[in-house]
Amino acid sequence: MIAYTGHDGRLADRGELKQVLSDIDSGAVTLTFPALALVSQWHDGRQIVWEHLADVPLTGPADDTATRG
Repeated sequence: MIAYTGHDGRLADRGELKQVLSDIDSGAVTLTFPALALVSQWHDGRQIVWEHLADVPLTGPADDTATRG
């Protein structure tokens, strides 16, 4: 899932974004991201809420110590 972020992220028209992305005629497209955002997500009865917990860098050498404990 790709989330829309930034000050006006809540204003993003998901349907319009999906249509624009699907209309790209150049074949395969590669998106490069320097990091992922780890968030906690819940529904407060009115809207979906995300709380930013951490950024996970996707660049540089892998450090497997986090997965080994």
